[in-house]
Amino acid sequence: MTQQMVYTIDGSGAVTLSTTVDATGTGLGRYLRIGTCLELPEGYENVTWYGNGPVESMSDRKSFAVTGRFESTVDELYFPYLEAQDTGTLTDVKWITVTNPEVDNAMAIAATDTVEASALHFTADDLDQAAHPYQLTKLKETILSVNYGSQGTGNASCGPDTLSAYLIPNDRAYSYEYTMIPYTTGEDVTEVTRPYRTVASVSEEEIIEAAARELAEQIDGIVVTNADQKEELEKLEEAYEDLPDEAKQIVTQQRFEKLQEAMELADQLAVSEEAKVLGK
Repeated sequence: MTQQMVYTIDGSGAVTLSTTVDATGTGLGRYLRIGTCLELPEGYENVTWYGNGPVESMSDRKSFAVTGRFESTVDELYFPYLEAQDTGTLTDVKWITVTNPEVDNAMAIAATDTVEASALHFTADDLDQAAHPYQLTKLKETILSVNYGSQGTGNASCGPDTLSAYLIPNDRAYSYEYTMIPYTTGEDVTEVTRPYRTVASVSEEEIIEAAARELAEQIDGIVVTNADQKEELEKLEEAYEDLPDEAKQIVTQQRFEKLQEAMELADQLAVSEEAKVLGK
């Protein structure tokens, strides 16, 4: 596996980290998480962020969340699950900061696009090695994680594995970028981070690729339960047909066939007397 990290420091003291991780062709398998960890001094306890909230979420469990500005503490973001495990993850974060009420100086993290983040008194290894919360030893320092993303939670404990749309497969390189910005707590974090979180313009090819990946996720999530879904499925079919051949390869023929099967099932439900009765 290879990783490239480029630090760009500007005159204000802000440090932009651009990193690429690539394990293509290795035996590493799919990623559980891609990210970086920073250790903050003791006393940095108050967490403010702009992203999904007001509590933790994961890539496949965030439809409940509201996007906005939220405040919490490092202790509150930890949830003592019966079996010690990952906790406190914040998704679709544009910026996050952890402050010390006794200190005027702080650091904000601003994402060019969005990142995942968490702030805990435990490392990932701590949570992985302990079987139950009572076996954890709380650190005085705060461990701030800033991530490209994590695999979805799935339901393997009592059902199927994580859906493919929420996996991080080892078939390509992954890149992400964020900036660490020093500031004083009296400043407006929204304004402090604004110059560093403006999404760069993207090419037409990138827009088409993004549309193809979004369509693939929508097809992966199809579950046909009634005939009324036929119209929605037809829209997905139209979206697929409108894609250029290169983008169709991203969606894959297998997914297109799944879409066709779903449309056939919707047709069958439409002519089923039982389905009509249930619909009433």
